[in-house]
Amino acid sequence: MNQTIEAVYEDGVFKPVNPITIEIEEGEKVKIVVKTEDHCEEASVDLAEKYFKGLSEDDIDKVITHALDQLK
Repeated sequence: MNQTIEAVYEDGVFKPVNPITIEIEEGEKVKIVVKTEDHCEEASVDLAEKYFKGLSEDDIDKVITHALDQLK
């Protein structure tokens, strides 16, 4: 199972931002991957630059319009 849980690091402990429901057994080992919001934003910009590289402005507008339509 993979689940993303937003958390804040305080007093040496990761604390969930919102209440969570997760299906794991008490004491079960998990792996936590830490991504700061700054890093996530940078990674998104890098990905966008790679994706749009070589496309015309018209093609970029079409891709963005289509993506925004999908969010409606």
